[in-house]
Amino acid sequence: MEIASMTRRHTPLAVALLLVACAATSASSQASADSSAVRVWVNPRSGVYHCPGTPPYGTTARGFYVSEADAKARRYRPAGGRVCAGGAKGAARLEHGPRPLSGEGTEQPTSFLAALRDPASPRRPTTTLERCTVSHIVDGDGIECRELGEVRLIGIDAPERAQSPWFAVSTAALTSLIPVGSVVELELDVENQDRYSRRLAYVWSDEIMVNWVMARMGWAVAYPYGRTARYRVALDGAERTARTEGRGLWPAGGLDCRPAEFKSKRC
Repeated sequence: MEIASMTRRHTPLAVALLLVACAATSASSQASADSSAVRVWVNPRSGVYHCPGTPPYGTTARGFYVSEADAKARRYRPAGGRVCAGGAKGAARLEHGPRPLSGEGTEQPTSFLAALRDPASPRRPTTTLERCTVSHIVDGDGIECRELGEVRLIGIDAPERAQSPWFAVSTAALTSLIPVGSVVELELDVENQDRYSRRLAYVWSDEIMVNWVMARMGWAVAYPYGRTARYRVALDGAERTARTEGRGLWPAGGLDCRPAEFKSKRC
C-alpha cells in the first residue's frame, strides 16, 4: 500500500488503522475475478494503482480510473504488490494479523489521522463506563466480552454474513481496531439489552468511539438501533463523510445494499 505522507501518533486506536487498510485491500480483491472488470485508481506520480475499497482509491491529488488490465498494460504496479482481481479464495484476512491497540504508536497515513481528529467525532463521556475484555469478534458490529457476554455496537450496521465479501472485510476491520484481548469500555443508552439478550453499547477505546470509527472509515453504515439515538447525528455525519470521501467499502459498492435492506430482501 502506498503511503505518501506519514506521521507518528501514540494513540492506541490509531495503531490499528493501517492494519484496517490492509484488510480492505485483501477483501476488495475478491469482488471480481476478472481484472478487465475491476476499475482501479492509478497514481501516475508514484507509478502504482489502488484497488476499490482501499483508502487511497480515488483520493490522491493526481490520478485516474482505468481497468486493472489496462493499468498493468501501462506498466503501473499494484500498491503493496497485491492485485485487485483473482485474489486468494476464502474470507478476508489482515495481512499482518491483528495487533493489540495498546503499546507504542506507529506511522500512519495523514488521511487516517485527519479522520481521527475530525471535530465531529463524539466526545468520551465523563460518567463511569463498563469494562469489557474482548474475547471474540462476532462480526462488524458485534463482539463478546469476557465479563458481559455478547455486545451489539449500536448506532451502526455492518454487512451480513451472506453479503460476501463485505462481511469479511468489515469483521476484519473491527478485529483490527479491537482485537481479542483488548480492554475497552461500554457506554449504554436508553435501552441496554435487545431481544437476543445482547448488551447494547457504544464501545470506547481510550478517547475514541469504535462505533463512530467503523462508520467514519466506511466499514459500516449508520443505523438507529431501537430507541438508542444518543449519537445519531454524529454517526449519520460519519457515514456521509465516509461516502463522500470514498472510504472503506463505499467505492467498491460494498454498502450500496444496506444491511437492514438486505435482511428485508429489498435489495
